[in-house]
Amino acid sequence: MSDLKDSSLYLWAENETKLGCKIEAPNRDETKWDYGCACYESALKAYSSIIEDGHSGSSFNITAQILERLLKHLPLNPITDEPGQNWCEETQTCNWLYQGPSDYHSGRLEYQSSRMRSLFKYVDVNNQVSYEDTKRFITLDIFEGQIPQYNKDVSYIMNKLFPLHIPYMPEDEPQEVACEILRTNHDNILPDTICILSVKRPKDEVLNIDRYFKHYLNTMWVEIPKNEYMERVCKAALLNEKGRGKKCLK
Repeated sequence: MSDLKDSSLYLWAENETKLGCKIEAPNRDETKWDYGCACYESALKAYSSIIEDGHSGSSFNITAQILERLLKHLPLNPITDEPGQNWCEETQTCNWLYQGPSDYHSGRLEYQSSRMRSLFKYVDVNNQVSYEDTKRFITLDIFEGQIPQYNKDVSYIMNKLFPLHIPYMPEDEPQEVACEILRTNHDNILPDTICILSVKRPKDEVLNIDRYFKHYLNTMWVEIPKNEYMERVCKAALLNEKGRGKKCLK
């Protein structure tokens, strides 16, 4: 494009980012760097680059989708286990810091994907292979009612209920898991009981699960029947666990 700043698309984006910056920092000192405004300005640079390359219509949308996945550190093509699809051993760095989840099984080998930092490959003592994307699920504890966040225990359970298979092409957004998370023993610092209520799958499909788990021997999570779960709910009530005993059976 011969003159980017005369482009109606660029002028629109420039105006939007200026308005955003004004709302973000209404009393901004133009002589000083501002964090919020810097984010708007960087976004405008990325947008301008796409416009400057002459993209519009379909090519603009395709380019934007590619950029969005790159910004989320998501692969552009499915990850496979074929030769050339590198997996780094846990003693290596894979060009980023090793971010493996807690190991629930002693003796297994862990490998991190060189293409996706949240994807791991596990090989157990019987040479059985499994995979986990630590960002595939985010957790909403209904007792907290806050923004969903990553929970390694819920991720571990969900990965058992819904194993990940290769080739793997991650969704643009994580799946949201609604849970009840309890602490039933005053000797335990961390939660020891979890109810998986439902999961919001891609395209906002909600799948009801209603399955119950307890931390067993401080090593792994095992499934329990509903009546045992309700007994543990009552124990949580005795610990004044933020209303977590409301469902306690009388």
